[in-house]
Amino acid sequence: MRLIRSWPEHVPEGRAHVVDSIPRFIMRDYDYRGVEEMLRPGDDGLVILEWDMACHPDELRLFLEMCRDEPDRVRVAPYRIWSRTELDDFLPQEQQVWCLRRYTDEGKSAMRFCTPGDTHAHLFGLGLTYIPRDVLLEHAANFPGHFSDGSFSAWHYEYVERETPITWDVRPVHLHYPVREIGA
Repeated sequence: MRLIRSWPEHVPEGRAHVVDSIPRFIMRDYDYRGVEEMLRPGDDGLVILEWDMACHPDELRLFLEMCRDEPDRVRVAPYRIWSRTELDDFLPQEQQVWCLRRYTDEGKSAMRFCTPGDTHAHLFGLGLTYIPRDVLLEHAANFPGHFSDGSFSAWHYEYVERETPITWDVRPVHLHYPVREIGA
């Protein structure tokens, strides 16, 4: 398996981000199309760590180990989505909100955010995600649209597996949080 870091073609001004030695996949318009080209011969899949996500090395090792235990399944790590950002109207206030959701009915007309009591998600962000080679290549061959968190996880739910395991022992930090609210 190969660890890569997504990287926007242009880092937005004022946005916190991580600079490290992880190989970068350069995205245009936040589109992951072409990420499968980062696969090397023999790689089981890709572990994607987004450009504005920080992860403790011990937790990253644990995540990689869990992915190796089930190399044929997509796996996600939860990260908080912070309120009082551009998503103010979308996120519940005064509540921890994770980048994971579950449909609440068979018709997929309603959903809720996952909580630490949930072991699996239906939809997920790509902040720290493992995607097996076969799944990545099938998606590239059969999904011509914009490759984003939402489009990939919805496609995965419909065509691969409805229940995606959540690794709650690994919690990367999305650096896009409201610094002004820390109070320092």
